[in-house]
Amino acid sequence: METSRRNPFLDIIKAFCILFVIITHDNISDGFRLRTLFPFWINMAVPMFMIVSGYVYASSFERNSISEISQAYTLSFLMPKFIRYTVPFVMAFAVIVLAEVLFTIFGILDRSFKSLIVIFFQGGNGPGSYYYPIMLQFLLFYPVVYFVIRKYAFKGLFFCFVLNAAFEFFQRVWGCNGEFYRMLLFRYTFVIAFGSYLWQCKKEKIALRWKIGAFIVGVAFIIAFCYFKLQPKIIIYWTSTCFLACLYLLPIADFLICRVHCSFKPAELVGKASFNIFLTQMVYFVYGVGFVRKIIPNHILQLR
Repeated sequence: METSRRNPFLDIIKAFCILFVIITHDNISDGFRLRTLFPFWINMAVPMFMIVSGYVYASSFERNSISEISQAYTLSFLMPKFIRYTVPFVMAFAVIVLAEVLFTIFGILDRSFKSLIVIFFQGGNGPGSYYYPIMLQFLLFYPVVYFVIRKYAFKGLFFCFVLNAAFEFFQRVWGCNGEFYRMLLFRYTFVIAFGSYLWQCKKEKIALRWKIGAFIVGVAFIIAFCYFKLQPKIIIYWTSTCFLACLYLLPIADFLICRVHCSFKPAELVGKASFNIFLTQMVYFVYGVGFVRKIIPNHILQLR
Protein backbone atom coordinates (compact mmCIF):
# COMPACT_ATOMS: atom_id res chain seq x y z
CA MET A 1 0.00 0.00 0.00
CA GLU A 2 1.32 3.42 -0.89
CA THR A 3 2.10 5.62 2.07
CA SER A 4 0.24 8.51 0.41
CA ARG A 5 -3.04 6.62 0.72
CA ARG A 6 -4.99 6.62 3.95
CA ASN A 7 -4.91 3.32 5.78
CA PRO A 8 -8.57 2.31 6.39
CA PHE A 9 -7.49 0.50 9.54
CA LEU A 10 -7.05 3.91 11.18
CA ASP A 11 -10.82 4.32 11.12
CA ILE A 12 -11.24 0.83 12.56
CA ILE A 13 -8.93 1.81 15.42
CA LYS A 14 -11.06 4.90 16.02
CA ALA A 15 -14.20 2.73 15.97
CA PHE A 16 -12.83 0.55 18.77
CA CYS A 17 -11.68 3.63 20.68
CA ILE A 18 -15.10 5.26 20.65
CA LEU A 19 -16.62 1.98 21.80
CA PHE A 20 -14.12 1.94 24.67
CA VAL A 21 -15.05 5.55 25.54
CA ILE A 22 -18.73 4.60 25.80
CA ILE A 23 -17.93 1.55 27.93
CA THR A 24 -15.71 3.46 30.35
CA HIS A 25 -18.39 6.08 30.92
CA ASP A 26 -20.95 3.47 31.92
CA ASN A 27 -21.65 2.71 35.56
CA ILE A 28 -19.11 -0.08 36.04
CA SER A 29 -17.55 -0.88 39.41
CA ASP A 30 -13.86 -0.23 40.04
CA GLY A 31 -13.35 -3.85 41.01
CA PHE A 32 -14.69 -5.10 37.70
CA ARG A 33 -12.58 -2.55 35.81
CA LEU A 34 -9.39 -3.77 37.47
CA ARG A 35 -10.22 -7.46 37.11
CA THR A 36 -10.85 -7.05 33.38
CA LEU A 37 -7.70 -4.94 32.90
CA PHE A 38 -9.48 -1.73 31.85
CA PRO A 39 -6.32 0.34 32.50
CA PHE A 40 -4.55 -1.50 29.67
CA TRP A 41 -7.20 -1.20 26.96
CA ILE A 42 -10.44 0.64 27.76
CA ASN A 43 -8.65 3.53 29.50
CA MET A 44 -6.26 3.99 26.59
CA ALA A 45 -8.98 5.10 24.16
CA VAL A 46 -8.34 8.87 24.26
CA PRO A 47 -4.51 8.55 24.19
CA MET A 48 -4.90 6.30 21.14
CA PHE A 49 -7.19 8.90 19.57
CA MET A 50 -4.42 11.45 20.10
CA ILE A 51 -1.78 9.23 18.54
CA VAL A 52 -4.00 8.63 15.49
CA SER A 53 -4.73 12.37 15.27
CA GLY A 54 -1.02 13.16 15.32
CA TYR A 55 -0.46 10.60 12.58
CA VAL A 56 -3.38 11.73 10.39
CA TYR A 57 -2.56 15.42 10.69
CA ALA A 58 1.06 14.75 9.75
CA SER A 59 -0.18 13.06 6.59
CA SER A 60 -2.47 16.05 5.98
CA PHE A 61 0.44 18.45 6.32
CA GLU A 62 2.43 16.44 3.80
CA ARG A 63 -0.52 16.11 1.43
CA ASN A 64 -1.09 19.88 1.54
CA SER A 65 2.63 20.62 1.13
CA ILE A 66 2.89 22.44 4.46
CA SER A 67 6.61 23.14 4.54
CA GLU A 68 6.63 26.22 6.77
CA ILE A 69 4.87 26.70 10.08
CA SER A 70 3.13 29.86 8.88
CA GLN A 71 1.31 27.82 6.22
CA ALA A 72 -0.32 25.72 8.94
CA TYR A 73 -2.04 28.81 10.35
CA THR A 74 -3.70 30.06 7.19
CA LEU A 75 -7.49 30.34 7.26
CA SER A 76 -7.79 28.17 4.16
CA PHE A 77 -6.09 25.32 6.02
CA LEU A 78 -7.55 25.79 9.50
CA MET A 79 -11.14 26.79 8.74
CA PRO A 80 -12.37 23.44 7.29
CA LYS A 81 -10.99 21.65 10.35
CA PHE A 82 -12.50 24.22 12.71
CA ILE A 83 -15.88 23.78 11.03
CA ARG A 84 -15.52 19.98 11.15
CA TYR A 85 -15.30 20.09 14.94
CA THR A 86 -17.58 23.05 15.61
CA VAL A 87 -20.72 22.18 13.64
CA PRO A 88 -21.33 18.83 15.40
CA PHE A 89 -20.51 20.43 18.76
CA VAL A 90 -23.01 23.26 18.21
CA MET A 91 -25.67 20.68 17.34
CA ALA A 92 -24.88 18.72 20.52
CA PHE A 93 -24.92 21.93 22.55
CA ALA A 94 -28.34 22.81 21.15
CA VAL A 95 -29.62 19.52 22.57
CA ILE A 96 -27.96 20.36 25.90
CA VAL A 97 -29.67 23.77 26.00
CA LEU A 98 -33.05 22.21 25.21
CA ALA A 99 -32.58 19.57 27.91
CA GLU A 100 -31.43 22.15 30.46
CA VAL A 101 -34.43 24.40 29.73
CA LEU A 102 -36.91 21.52 29.98
CA PHE A 103 -35.35 20.18 33.19
CA THR A 104 -35.43 23.69 34.67
CA ILE A 105 -39.11 24.13 33.74
CA PHE A 106 -40.01 20.84 35.40
CA GLY A 107 -37.93 21.65 38.47
CA ILE A 108 -35.38 18.89 37.93
CA LEU A 109 -32.53 21.38 37.53
CA ASP A 110 -31.96 25.00 38.44
CA ARG A 111 -29.74 26.50 35.77
CA SER A 112 -29.02 30.11 34.86
CA PHE A 113 -28.09 31.57 31.48
CA LYS A 114 -24.60 32.15 32.87
CA SER A 115 -24.21 28.45 33.63
CA LEU A 116 -25.05 27.61 30.01
CA ILE A 117 -22.28 29.94 28.83
CA VAL A 118 -19.84 28.18 31.16
CA ILE A 119 -21.00 24.79 29.84
CA PHE A 120 -20.42 25.98 26.27
CA PHE A 121 -16.82 27.01 26.90
CA GLN A 122 -16.19 23.81 28.85
CA GLY A 123 -17.06 21.82 25.76
CA GLY A 124 -20.50 20.68 26.89
CA ASN A 125 -21.85 18.86 29.89
CA GLY A 126 -21.04 15.26 30.64
CA PRO A 127 -18.24 12.68 30.37
CA GLY A 128 -15.68 13.64 27.77
CA SER A 129 -16.97 17.20 27.54
CA TYR A 130 -13.39 18.48 27.41
CA TYR A 131 -12.82 16.95 23.98
CA TYR A 132 -14.08 19.81 21.78
CA PRO A 133 -11.85 22.45 23.47
CA ILE A 134 -8.98 19.97 23.35
CA MET A 135 -9.34 19.57 19.57
CA LEU A 136 -9.45 23.33 19.02
CA GLN A 137 -6.21 23.60 20.95
CA PHE A 138 -4.88 20.74 18.85
CA LEU A 139 -5.37 22.78 15.68
CA LEU A 140 -3.22 25.58 17.11
CA PHE A 141 -0.60 23.53 18.93
CA TYR A 142 -0.04 20.69 16.49
CA PRO A 143 2.01 22.65 13.90
CA VAL A 144 4.65 23.29 16.57
CA VAL A 145 4.84 19.58 17.38
CA TYR A 146 4.91 18.66 13.69
CA PHE A 147 7.88 20.86 12.86
CA VAL A 148 9.80 19.84 15.98
CA ILE A 149 9.50 16.20 14.88
CA ARG A 150 10.22 17.10 11.27
CA LYS A 151 13.47 18.83 12.17
CA TYR A 152 14.75 16.67 15.01
CA ALA A 153 13.01 13.27 14.50
CA PHE A 154 13.65 11.01 17.51
CA LYS A 155 15.38 13.78 19.44
CA GLY A 156 12.28 15.89 18.84
CA LEU A 157 10.12 13.09 20.21
CA PHE A 158 12.27 12.95 23.32
CA PHE A 159 12.01 16.73 23.64
CA CYS A 160 8.20 16.45 23.57
CA PHE A 161 8.42 13.81 26.31
CA VAL A 162 10.44 16.24 28.44
CA LEU A 163 7.99 19.05 27.58
CA ASN A 164 5.09 16.88 28.71
CA ALA A 165 6.91 16.10 31.96
CA ALA A 166 7.62 19.82 32.49
CA PHE A 167 3.94 20.61 32.01
CA GLU A 168 2.97 18.08 34.68
CA PHE A 169 5.55 19.52 37.04
CA PHE A 170 4.51 23.15 36.62
CA GLN A 171 0.78 22.48 36.75
CA ARG A 172 1.40 20.81 40.12
CA VAL A 173 3.58 23.69 41.37
CA TRP A 174 0.93 26.21 40.34
CA GLY A 175 -1.83 24.17 41.99
CA CYS A 176 -3.88 23.64 38.83
CA ASN A 177 -7.32 22.27 39.69
CA GLY A 178 -8.73 19.17 38.01
CA GLU A 179 -11.45 20.95 36.04
CA PHE A 180 -8.92 23.27 34.42
CA TYR A 181 -6.34 20.53 33.93
CA ARG A 182 -8.75 18.32 31.98
CA MET A 183 -9.23 21.14 29.46
CA LEU A 184 -5.54 21.45 28.59
CA LEU A 185 -4.12 19.72 25.54
CA PHE A 186 -0.55 19.81 26.86
CA ARG A 187 -1.09 16.65 28.90
CA TYR A 188 -1.24 14.83 25.56
CA THR A 189 1.88 16.45 24.06
CA PHE A 190 3.96 13.27 23.98
CA VAL A 191 1.36 10.94 22.45
CA ILE A 192 0.48 13.54 19.79
CA ALA A 193 4.18 13.85 18.98
CA PHE A 194 4.48 10.07 18.77
CA GLY A 195 1.68 9.92 16.20
CA SER A 196 3.43 12.60 14.17
CA TYR A 197 6.71 10.71 14.48
CA LEU A 198 5.15 7.51 13.17
CA TRP A 199 4.12 9.27 9.98
CA GLN A 200 7.13 11.48 9.38
CA CYS A 201 9.78 8.90 10.25
CA LYS A 202 8.31 5.90 8.41
CA LYS A 203 11.73 4.86 7.13
CA GLU A 204 13.41 5.35 10.50
CA LYS A 205 12.12 2.42 12.54
CA ILE A 206 12.10 2.73 16.29
CA ALA A 207 14.72 0.45 17.80
CA LEU A 208 13.33 -2.65 19.46
CA ARG A 209 15.06 -1.83 22.74
CA TRP A 210 13.17 1.48 22.92
CA LYS A 211 9.86 -0.27 22.29
CA ILE A 212 10.50 -2.91 24.92
CA GLY A 213 11.74 -0.31 27.40
CA ALA A 214 8.70 1.92 26.86
CA PHE A 215 6.35 -1.04 27.20
CA ILE A 216 7.92 -2.21 30.47
CA VAL A 217 7.96 1.27 32.03
CA GLY A 218 4.35 1.89 31.03
CA VAL A 219 3.13 -1.46 32.34
CA ALA A 220 5.03 -1.00 35.61
CA PHE A 221 3.57 2.47 36.08
CA ILE A 222 -0.01 1.32 35.41
CA ILE A 223 0.31 -1.65 37.78
CA ALA A 224 1.86 0.50 40.50
CA PHE A 225 -0.84 3.16 40.29
CA CYS A 226 -3.96 1.15 39.49
CA TYR A 227 -3.30 -2.07 41.39
CA PHE A 228 -0.94 -1.06 44.21
CA LYS A 229 -2.42 2.44 44.68
CA LEU A 230 0.93 4.20 44.58
CA GLN A 231 0.13 7.88 43.97
CA PRO A 232 2.80 10.04 42.27
CA LYS A 233 3.32 13.37 44.00
CA ILE A 234 3.30 15.33 40.75
CA ILE A 235 0.85 13.61 38.39
CA ILE A 236 -2.37 13.65 40.40
CA TYR A 237 -4.97 14.06 37.64
CA TRP A 238 -5.85 11.41 35.06
CA THR A 239 -2.81 9.52 36.30
CA SER A 240 -3.74 6.18 34.73
CA THR A 241 -3.55 7.74 31.25
CA CYS A 242 -0.68 10.18 31.79
CA PHE A 243 2.33 10.28 29.49
CA LEU A 244 4.19 7.71 31.61
CA ALA A 245 1.33 5.21 31.48
CA CYS A 246 1.04 5.78 27.74
CA LEU A 247 4.58 4.49 27.21
CA TYR A 248 2.95 1.06 27.35
CA LEU A 249 0.79 2.00 24.38
CA LEU A 250 3.61 3.09 22.04
CA PRO A 251 4.75 -0.27 20.60
CA ILE A 252 1.10 -1.35 20.29
CA ALA A 253 0.21 1.83 18.40
CA ASP A 254 3.31 1.43 16.22
CA PHE A 255 2.21 -2.08 15.25
CA LEU A 256 -1.46 -1.26 14.67
CA ILE A 257 -0.92 1.95 12.72
CA CYS A 258 2.16 1.07 10.70
CA ARG A 259 1.90 -2.71 10.27
CA VAL A 260 -1.80 -3.54 10.02
CA HIS A 261 -3.65 -2.77 6.79
CA CYS A 262 -7.16 -4.11 6.47
CA SER A 263 -10.63 -2.88 5.66
CA PHE A 264 -14.09 -3.43 7.16
CA LYS A 265 -16.56 -0.83 5.93
CA PRO A 266 -19.08 -0.86 8.83
CA ALA A 267 -16.30 -0.29 11.39
CA GLU A 268 -14.70 2.35 9.16
CA LEU A 269 -17.97 4.29 9.03
CA VAL A 270 -18.17 4.19 12.82
CA GLY A 271 -14.56 5.40 13.06
CA LYS A 272 -15.19 8.29 10.66
CA ALA A 273 -18.16 9.34 12.80
CA SER A 274 -16.26 8.89 16.08
CA PHE A 275 -16.23 12.60 16.99
CA ASN A 276 -19.98 12.86 16.44
CA ILE A 277 -20.51 9.69 18.48
CA PHE A 278 -18.28 11.15 21.21
CA LEU A 279 -20.58 14.17 21.44
CA THR A 280 -23.69 11.99 21.40
CA GLN A 281 -22.52 9.81 24.28
CA MET A 282 -21.63 12.95 26.24
CA VAL A 283 -25.24 14.14 26.03
CA TYR A 284 -26.66 10.65 26.59
CA PHE A 285 -24.80 10.00 29.84
CA VAL A 286 -26.13 13.24 31.36
CA TYR A 287 -29.67 13.51 30.06
CA GLY A 288 -30.69 10.10 28.78
CA VAL A 289 -29.04 7.34 30.74
CA GLY A 290 -31.20 7.76 33.84
CA PHE A 291 -34.38 7.24 31.86
CA VAL A 292 -32.92 4.30 29.93
CA ARG A 293 -31.75 2.58 33.14
CA LYS A 294 -35.26 2.72 34.54
CA ILE A 295 -36.74 0.79 31.63
CA ILE A 296 -33.72 -1.35 30.63
CA PRO A 297 -31.80 -2.81 33.61
CA ASN A 298 -29.21 -4.65 31.50
CA HIS A 299 -25.92 -2.73 31.06
CA ILE A 300 -25.17 -4.07 27.59
CA LEU A 301 -28.62 -3.18 26.29
CA GLN A 302 -28.33 0.28 27.85
CA LEU A 303 -25.14 0.97 25.88
CA ARG A 304 -26.79 -0.11 22.66
